Amino acid sequence: MIDYSNTPSINNHQTFFALGSTTWQTWQKPKNCKFVYITAIGGGGGGGSSGNVAGTAGGGGGGGSSSITSILLPAALIPDTLYILVGIGGNGSVAGGSGGSGGLSTVSIRPSTTTTEVIIRSGSVGGAGGTAGTASVAGTGGAGGTVFTTSSGFLSTLGVWKSSVGDIGANGGYGANGATKTALSSFPLCGGGGGAGKTANNFAGGSILAGGVLGRVAGGSGGVGGVASNGKKGILTITPNLLTYSSTEFPFATTGGSGGGSNTTISGGGGNGGEGEFGSGGGGSGAIDGGSGRLGGDGGNGIVFITSF
Repeated sequence: MIDYSNTPSINNHQTFFALGSTTWQTWQKPKNCKFVYITAIGGGGGGGSSGNVAGTAGGGGGGGSSSITSILLPAALIPDTLYILVGIGGNGSVAGGSGGSGGLSTVSIRPSTTTTEVIIRSGSVGGAGGTAGTASVAGTGGAGGTVFTTSSGFLSTLGVWKSSVGDIGANGGYGANGATKTALSSFPLCGGGGGAGKTANNFAGGSILAGGVLGRVAGGSGGVGGVASNGKKGILTITPNLLTYSSTEFPFATTGGSGGGSNTTISGGGGNGGEGEFGSGGGGSGAIDGGSGRLGGDGGNGIVFITSF
């Protein structure tokens, strides 16, 4: 199309949220833009759970976070329309099970995940769910999402890209408090906290502690033992540069959900794990003595940013 008005190029920033595991969205290339910068974040892994176990038991492990992949592309080398599929967070576990893995976020030239049509994905494998706590072991934290490779998206060779591995979730406690997580000082996503284990006594779920930079703040505290206390939902921190996103600064930071507390009484039950925020892992659930068990927290949904300039 001929631009008779000679309209100058302006920065254009768009954010795409998860709408469903099969729902594609579209991005239209603005007039006169010269470069396009894309950041893809997938869903975080769900927290593991602990079932009905008498005596000493382990809490569920926290889910791992998504990896993050970014690419800078010459606008002339990509079509006018791109298709975006934003990954869904992994489901928190039902009683006595492992959490689900987070879905990958994909940016393609067609609504397809076929390798030859993919420009970039959030990674090669999504954030893994935490495993279940049992009578003999604590649940383990899910692995962080793995980095993107060109074998997952051939068209990434058109630009310059970088991919970072996700953050691992915290382990549940075995007859002890759930393990805490410290938000990384160099990465804006976070794994989930571990669920509390139990003996004849109750213990607290793992909290999310503050990191050093990137505006990281503490997430929620872990659930308190003995009072059916759930873990807290993760925290989203917006930084001031959201509308002027660049490759050197990140527009937000999130934390995982904290772990649930344990409870030795059937009537009270243990605590559910907290949900993760965007791309971060869900917390593991606390152990209980009787009843139907508790639920791990869901992993946070993914998100995709596209900036043209």
